[in-house]
Amino acid sequence: MKQVNRDLFYRLASDIEEERVKAAVGIVNELSEIVEQDNEQEWQYVLGRLIKGLASARQGARLGFSMCLSEVVTLGLEKGRLESVEVYIGQLFEKLADGHVKNGKEERGLVFGKLFGLQALLNEPLFGRIFMDGKVIDLQFTVLFMDHLVKLALSKTWLREPCLFTLYQLIEKLSSKFTEVGHLEAIFKLLDHHKLTLTNEGLAIYLLLIYECVETKSLLIKSKILSKITLRSCWKNNDPLSKGNVTILSSVLKDIIPVEDNVMKQKGSWAPRLHFVWDILIPILCRQQEIPGAAEHVPKKRKTDKKDKIEKVRAPLSFSEFWQVVVDESFFNAKASSERKYLGLLIIEKAMQCVPSSYVPSIFSKNIMRTLINQSSESTRNLHKISTNVLKNIVSICESDPTKVLPVVNSLWFGPNGSINFDILTKSKTMDSIIAVQGLKSEHLASLVALIVSEIDKESSPVSKVRYLLDILLHIVQAHKLKADMFWTKPLLSSIVKLSFFNDKLSDFEDVDLDAHADADAESKKIPVLSRERLFSILGQLIPTSKQNVDGPTWPYVTLQIVIAEEHRRSLIFKLDEELQQTKEHALKAINDIRKKSQESPQASELCGLELLLGVTILQMYSGDAESASILEELTTFYKSIDTKPNGLVGITEILLSMVAQKKAVLRRLTLIVWESLIDKIEGDELNLLFDILSVRENKQGFAALFEAADEYVEVDDDEINEDVDISHENCDSSDHNDSHSSSYFEECGSNEEDSGNNGYNEYIDKINKETTSALADALKLPENMIDENGDVGFEDFDDGDEEEEEEESMDDEAMMELDGQLSEIFKRRKEALSKVPTGNKRKLEVRESRESVISFKHRVLDMLEIYCKYVVRLAGKSQQCEASKLLNIHSMIDPLLKCIQQTIDRPLAEKAAKLLKNHICKLKLEPFKGCVDEVSEIVFLSLENIHNSMLAKKPGQFQQLYFGACSTSSLFLGKILVVTKPDEVTYNRIIDIYSQSIKNWTVKGKFGPNFFIDFINWLASKRSKN
Repeated sequence: MKQVNRDLFYRLASDIEEERVKAAVGIVNELSEIVEQDNEQEWQYVLGRLIKGLASARQGARLGFSMCLSEVVTLGLEKGRLESVEVYIGQLFEKLADGHVKNGKEERGLVFGKLFGLQALLNEPLFGRIFMDGKVIDLQFTVLFMDHLVKLALSKTWLREPCLFTLYQLIEKLSSKFTEVGHLEAIFKLLDHHKLTLTNEGLAIYLLLIYECVETKSLLIKSKILSKITLRSCWKNNDPLSKGNVTILSSVLKDIIPVEDNVMKQKGSWAPRLHFVWDILIPILCRQQEIPGAAEHVPKKRKTDKKDKIEKVRAPLSFSEFWQVVVDESFFNAKASSERKYLGLLIIEKAMQCVPSSYVPSIFSKNIMRTLINQSSESTRNLHKISTNVLKNIVSICESDPTKVLPVVNSLWFGPNGSINFDILTKSKTMDSIIAVQGLKSEHLASLVALIVSEIDKESSPVSKVRYLLDILLHIVQAHKLKADMFWTKPLLSSIVKLSFFNDKLSDFEDVDLDAHADADAESKKIPVLSRERLFSILGQLIPTSKQNVDGPTWPYVTLQIVIAEEHRRSLIFKLDEELQQTKEHALKAINDIRKKSQESPQASELCGLELLLGVTILQMYSGDAESASILEELTTFYKSIDTKPNGLVGITEILLSMVAQKKAVLRRLTLIVWESLIDKIEGDELNLLFDILSVRENKQGFAALFEAADEYVEVDDDEINEDVDISHENCDSSDHNDSHSSSYFEECGSNEEDSGNNGYNEYIDKINKETTSALADALKLPENMIDENGDVGFEDFDDGDEEEEEEESMDDEAMMELDGQLSEIFKRRKEALSKVPTGNKRKLEVRESRESVISFKHRVLDMLEIYCKYVVRLAGKSQQCEASKLLNIHSMIDPLLKCIQQTIDRPLAEKAAKLLKNHICKLKLEPFKGCVDEVSEIVFLSLENIHNSMLAKKPGQFQQLYFGACSTSSLFLGKILVVTKPDEVTYNRIIDIYSQSIKNWTVKGKFGPNFFIDFINWLASKRSKN
């Protein structure tokens, strides 16, 4: 007799879905043939085997067996092997009876098997066959099926939620077919009979029928069954979301059954996940009509009549009131357990995903904010991990829905429960990440900027808050500068401009006692300084984007227009005199001319750069910068000379160098942009200015040469020399030879300055002492001959024997008081003079700052040289023939860069110069310069010899390996130039002769390794193989 392949039952429990499906199909096909043969025994075996398989402990067994069971039951009903579905249910409970279970594991398998056996009936096409009688619901079987599910749910507390979720799924599938009041009444009475109305699952079913399903909602409204039906334990008005149920709702959602005589067992374990009712509840609440002030507790002022109370109870529950009472005051109150707060944090995530942006402020209520801050601030807190995850998910939600950024920012920073220091308190970067969300559009940024500006404009904002808000605006610009437009950037600039250049608050004190407002005035004076710093930082971020917007105005120009417009309505902090006003007018005229020319010829990039320079310099003049007026005059003069002297860029280069040397980032960025716009007109004279800076010593003397006038220069003292040596030891290489060499180098450099520094310091002290002694002698009316040339008083020469003269010159009290005042003034002046004498620590600090300033300046110069190198590299890559001057300019950089590496005491600077040589200069494509023989050849040979001679010098500098490596690379590059421009035997011989002589010298006094020569030999070998 034919039977179903038994191996298919084993595969039916596989963890692989595809294998389970194939096994189920095989069983059904084979069983179909057996049914046709009227094999009752095999049929019963298959049905029984599938039912028993539901109790298996294998991971995929229940899924596979229940899927196959649906098809087998359907087949049995079609072929008449099953009289009815009730027979199947009877066999299910009979074969999975738990009368002889040995342990809890077996019992668990049996009850879950029953659940999966019932769930198998919910699969199509079986579902429509057994639950529907034509087009009408089979109410009798439906109620029977639901009763089985409920009884199974009540048998075990840990089985209640999955069983009742199956009940919810059944009602959800049938809800559109409920056409009679009796259907809904049967469901409500079933829940009430088993005391499930006031549970999470009962709440979910009520919400489904009353709010979610359109058909049942309409039927309930027409029949008014909710007001007629009588239940033992129910919701007020039989509507869970009426205001009168808010307390009961809070208890139900905390899984507390609010019925005194309820015998239902409470859950014995806690699950770290939300109940499925929250997926239904929150979207429904968001659709409820929000009543302003619904969440606020209104104090009782008068008695309300009974009708008002009833109407209030029946009123729909708003989201804000629900959140305040049910979530904030229940899940996050001070006495709530960590487990309950954990679920509350999951509710926050769920709500943030579901609610529209208008409801977001309600989420961040008082207790929630306290919990978030406390738990995320300390890693030892129980809920630290989940709270930090919530903050990260809030950022992710804002990224997916940018409309929620503004309400989140407003709530966490400026809301009644928020704090401007939210990131500091939570030790996170939540707010920084939210305002940097890349999905923000222009309108979102405009709203965000308007919110922050409104907080800045509040008179009660302290300086610390204003500083933080200005930093936020800077952060917004940094994150979204590529999307900068007039819609949101201009209001941002306008707000900061008003704080930076205008002083409205001081005018409020004109008619008031200024002493009473001294403290407020002192604080208010800090705000313009902070604002100007942030303004120039913001412009530093926006200026590079000006190149992308060629047709529109530059951001310095926009800022300048705002200042000029406000100047007519407000009072400037730094008022301009007639001379400065005239200088400004000339500069503005130049800017307007440049803008007209730029519109006529958009390709004139140097004009755009000049406009940027003029605009930023005028803003500096408004800031009270002392040097801005002279720079403006120089820029205006340069603009006027463009047409007459189109190639004279030495003056503008000097201006750029003076600006790049300053500490403001905006000036450094601006300088590089303008330099790049002028790069095609740069020649040797301009480059020489940059080379001169690279050769300056990195100490106080070099600082004075770059930044101070000659008469202000003070000789370097021994402390500076010691500081130089200290720094040199910090940066020196590890070899003993290098250490001793560096020390001798700096000792020699400082030997001529040590004595002069000490002498200058001592002479200054002696001068103060002499002046003090002289003043004291005058005050005491001592004879002039008592004070010698060194300022000492000769007391031995003082004749005190004439008592009569002494009596005549004795002073009264008034004279004594006058003398006391004179003496006090003398010693005060002496103290002030001595305070100007730099102490040891102060002098060391000045030396360090001077060195860092010079090094920073050199870094910027290298940036400018790198821009020029990249320009020539691009030019050589595009052109077939290039001018010899470009190659000569590149060649002229090699010697200054090598000397910079040799002389510097800063490793990053040395590495940057070496990188510029290796990655840009020495990788220049030389084929376009083949015709430059006469102009280049002898100059390059001379440079090659100089490099070889310098490598054999006694002082290779602190960073020997970098220096020797750069010399080797440069030497090979010069050889390549010579070979490319004149590839003949004479050229090769001259190059080899130079290297040969270097080998001879190296054997006697060379300090570098043989790699210098090995690299050359390898290069020659490569040339030989090509030839």
